[in-house]
Amino acid sequence: MKLPIRVTQIKAGSGPGPYLRGMTHLVLILHLFIGATLAGVGIVVLLVAGLGGAWPLSAAVVCGFTIAFPIARAVARAIGGE
Repeated sequence: MKLPIRVTQIKAGSGPGPYLRGMTHLVLILHLFIGATLAGVGIVVLLVAGLGGAWPLSAAVVCGFTIAFPIARAVARAIGGE
């Protein structure tokens, strides 16, 4: 028994809809602000604790920007009403 073959045509430039593209931009913009804020908070906490070396400060920056991705996504979803 032969199954029918289904061919789907994909138009050039078709991708995620404008809503999803807009959410991606919103997530990236929110990530910039949230990541900078979390990195700044981490740096201030380390400096107050007396750990002013290059490695702890750079680790605080990396952690701040890494943690900011899921937070920015959650905030963008909350703004978008999903």
